[in-house]
Amino acid sequence: MNRREMVGAFLAIVLLVPCLLAGCARSDDPGPRPVRETQTATQKPARSVSRDRAPRRQAPRPRYNRWAGNPAIRPAIEAAVDDVASIYPSQDHRLAEAAEPSTRSFGEGPVKVYLVGDSMMAQWWTPLSTIGSRHGWRLYPRTRSGTAFAFLREGTTRSSRAYSAKVLAHVRRDRPDLVLMSTTSRVSAEGIRDANRRLRKAGAGKVILVADTPKPDPSEARLADGVPACLATARREKLNARTYCGFGRRGTKDWDGSTTPAMREAVKGTDMELVSMNDLINRATVHGGTSAPIIDNTIVLRDKTHLTNTFAVRTEKSLEARLRRAGAFGIDGDRAG
Repeated sequence: MNRREMVGAFLAIVLLVPCLLAGCARSDDPGPRPVRETQTATQKPARSVSRDRAPRRQAPRPRYNRWAGNPAIRPAIEAAVDDVASIYPSQDHRLAEAAEPSTRSFGEGPVKVYLVGDSMMAQWWTPLSTIGSRHGWRLYPRTRSGTAFAFLREGTTRSSRAYSAKVLAHVRRDRPDLVLMSTTSRVSAEGIRDANRRLRKAGAGKVILVADTPKPDPSEARLADGVPACLATARREKLNARTYCGFGRRGTKDWDGSTTPAMREAVKGTDMELVSMNDLINRATVHGGTSAPIIDNTIVLRDKTHLTNTFAVRTEKSLEARLRRAGAFGIDGDRAG
């Protein structure tokens, strides 16, 4: 081997050794594997989560019973304004322009029970019908909207006095064993006592007053269109309906019903009795000393003044117990003649 060949062999060895140490690519080597599209050079491998670690705390579920979005609320907000007793569509509760009282009676019992006054009395029709079926009542609805059963000028109109005179003529004919009376008109205690004297003189038996119900104070502008309209706003805005639509301020004249104070005064020293359900309406007072618009998922008022029929029905057992204490039952029903 000459000198040139020896130099060539030496260079070949020098070049081959690093290749053998680093690893040379073969002609059939496919080359580097492609990186997955979901990976990037800056991504960190996912951290494994220990199963022993406490689960992440979930956010509390919304308390839908605190605003009007609860699907369990009855009646439905849109239907509340029409949630009335059956004597409304049957027209046995007369509207304010009616001239003549109803002439119908309901039930087959021997005890004649007259309902007189305005819609404050008519709103209790459904529970009274059920109660009456258990106690042998025959119910005579003689109510008219906006019409107190009263004859003195204070709190009455000429039309309402004329209507009351016609109801009194029915009383004189039928001689009911029991008269249930209520009104939201601003009649005086003396006006109520005068009506009681006329009823007794006409042959009526026991007289029980039913308290006027609480209602929104005129200053509560959000309730100007009634409780259901306020609840619709609360639902749309996801407001707390129990506070936003609470009605009637503690200590105001409407807290116990506008005419209830006169009724409380009227029964003193007489044989009349007063039944009030207002503590049930005011029992769920909320912030600010107002009555809750929804109690036990039931809308209380169908407007600004009247109970929903659904709420009235829910109070049936309490109403019966209070009527019992007032002496409404145990009447023989032998006053006809």
